[in-house]
Amino acid sequence: MIVSQKSNSEETNVENLALSWHIFRDFLAVSSYKSNDGGEIGFFTKQGGKSFFKSKKRQFTRGNQIIWHTKQPILLIGWDNGKLSLIDPIKGIEEDITGSDLTEICVLCWNSESEIAYVGDINGKIASFKIDPEDFSKSKFLNKTNFREEFPVSIVSKNVKIKPTSAQFSTRKLAKQEAFNDSDALLLSSLSETKKRAVSLYFYY
Repeated sequence: MIVSQKSNSEETNVENLALSWHIFRDFLAVSSYKSNDGGEIGFFTKQGGKSFFKSKKRQFTRGNQIIWHTKQPILLIGWDNGKLSLIDPIKGIEEDITGSDLTEICVLCWNSESEIAYVGDINGKIASFKIDPEDFSKSKFLNKTNFREEFPVSIVSKNVKIKPTSAQFSTRKLAKQEAFNDSDALLLSSLSETKKRAVSLYFYY
């Protein structure tokens, strides 16, 4: 297929930063940056040619990381200014997720079963977000941790069922987790590979 990018004499530079096919749908997302327009995301089909939808342009901002929802045609974008965005190219909806103080985003992971996204920046911060694919405005920041002098290069996520016992936790409050049902007793383990080593992060929800 051929993807077209319109250009003119005033545009001094066009960078294609990232591209990703949806695993099931016939959609290709392309993140690009034009020197006099800024960054944007274009959406194409396998027929190629012009995009059928484009995100709003963001001056002096690059969409370094993109990842699709595994089932729905929804794209998660990590920008180099630390912003996180969701786009549904079919409905023409685009919205930022606020609440974190990340810098340049360098890695994304999206667990579409639990709808938890993990986001890493170049300063070693890992943040988690709850994504609502039906109503983007309900998506929210959850928590974060910091690797200090290291930064993540990839993140993978897996769901593990756990039923803590009172022997594992000294406080009565944590011991009450024994009463959790299977859906509540979900441990999200995010394994982040840094430049020096692999580190397991555990987030309870």
